[in-house]
Amino acid sequence: ECLTNVAAASQVNCLVELGFAEEQLKQLCKWVAEGSAVSLRFRAEERCKFNRKVEREEEDPSKVVQEVSVAGAVRGAMTSKVFRKVTEYFWDVDISYELVAIRGVGDHASHRITVTKRSGKAELKTSTDAPPRPEARIPAAS
Repeated sequence: ECLTNVAAASQVNCLVELGFAEEQLKQLCKWVAEGSAVSLRFRAEERCKFNRKVEREEEDPSKVVQEVSVAGAVRGAMTSKVFRKVTEYFWDVDISYELVAIRGVGDHASHRITVTKRSGKAELKTSTDAPPRPEARIPAAS
């Protein structure tokens, strides 16, 4: 009995760490007491879209110095710089996820509780025109 209580307490701690509030846990317990099945659904979505192409010239850190001499005496020096063309590609990446508790099959809005939901955006830079991430990545299960 003691181990069962410890295991149950451990599961509740896991749910709290996932983002469940006390009222949400009470609602889940009420659904179970009424004989309903309760499940958790995690859904994630990731999208990557081309934003822009930027071309610029960049100075090479090395320099070439040529000395000019007349009759063996150095009369001057000529310094040249090397520039190279750099092409950069920028990509917008959007990522979102949500964790939902579902009563039964979740066919009504009141049978679903959104536990946590987050989204974020980032800009990635690459040196090739190949996308750094898939255009859309959405797991098939929903």
